[in-house]
Amino acid sequence: MIKKWLRKAVIRPLTGRRGVTGLLRDGPGLVYEETLSELVPPEGLKVYRKMKWTDPIVGGLLLQLEGVMRRIRWRVFGPSREAVRLVEDMWSRLPGGLPGLVGEMATAFTYGFYVGEEIWKVDGRDVVLVDVEPRAQYTIYGINVDKGRVYQTAPQGSFEIPYQKCLHFVITGEARNPFGRSLLRHLYKPYYYKVAVEAAEGVGVDRDLSGLPVLRAPETFDFTAADSTSPNYDPLVEATLQWAVDLVTNVRKDKQQGVVLPHGWELMLLRSAGSQGMDTDRIVRRYNTEMCVGLLSGFLSGGMFASTNQANVEMHIQNYLYACDSWAITFAHSLTKLARKICRFNGVPEDELPKVEAAPARIIDLRDLAGFVARLVAQGVITPTGDIERALLSIVGLPYEEEGGNERRDTEEAG
Repeated sequence: MIKKWLRKAVIRPLTGRRGVTGLLRDGPGLVYEETLSELVPPEGLKVYRKMKWTDPIVGGLLLQLEGVMRRIRWRVFGPSREAVRLVEDMWSRLPGGLPGLVGEMATAFTYGFYVGEEIWKVDGRDVVLVDVEPRAQYTIYGINVDKGRVYQTAPQGSFEIPYQKCLHFVITGEARNPFGRSLLRHLYKPYYYKVAVEAAEGVGVDRDLSGLPVLRAPETFDFTAADSTSPNYDPLVEATLQWAVDLVTNVRKDKQQGVVLPHGWELMLLRSAGSQGMDTDRIVRRYNTEMCVGLLSGFLSGGMFASTNQANVEMHIQNYLYACDSWAITFAHSLTKLARKICRFNGVPEDELPKVEAAPARIIDLRDLAGFVARLVAQGVITPTGDIERALLSIVGLPYEEEGGNERRDTEEAG
């Protein structure tokens, strides 16, 4: 029982809300926190989709991330074995199973958030989760948690989805921004300049191979007559000059090449005298390295477009896997909410609700692990139990047979 003076002097001033998150919102729930207009959702999310689909570095980085998340082993555990089996059985019936659901959730790495609509049906006395259908992020133009609505505009029409019917989470964000922040956001700057350099490089290569078209007019051609403000303006001369400009702009040296010129006009190709001094390959390599570092994947640049040593590579790999572990915790939290919703709908008591955890993605040296556990057992720090055996077998990817394990331990204790 809280004393009256404590409630009045200390507790009461702490209750309620005195401030706001500070997010810049509009009515439906769209958040305007992006500083670059071309990246403001939902249209700005299509830029991230273009980066993923068209750039080999960005696509490879995201493919690697999604692959790590799919390979992580997810474990449902809790005080009720029946509740655990219920969740595992429903997840196995989903289209693509749990790996398919995790793969859809991994699109949050690209867009910053994920929204999936839960499809339920009543089957006799059971409430069954039929599917968690993804809702394309670039069709979501508003998420209002307070009003409990998700607003979607798709080619098929506009829709309002109840928020409690959705599986929604963000990868990273500030001030509880429901749109989160894409992992590609800080890759956009090197990507933008890299695309510009590659485009200029392509034009330069084309000009070096084909040459710069030059069209020489006859000596009697009066360029001033093409100016409408000139006293001797002639519309025919203006049209002729425009024809010449269009010709040198569109002429290409390919299988369709061919030019018909009137008498007195001369077409030539001007080629550079030597190789260009600008090393665009070095610039592109630098931007590729920056994009890898932006996703803690600097180890991928070793041997391709950056130099490093083995110690740095191992450190980068460990940092990357640590980051994957932290993202896996976010996934597990969302999967736990989904698992508990399944159990609540099917009458599982609150004190028997399960949780979901992810096995670590880190690289573990089995010899070091075995030696570490052996020393702890020898010193009497730990005693072998079923939980420890289950955890160790989970790390190395081996199954745990609970009944067999119990019988084996009973036999050893009897011996």
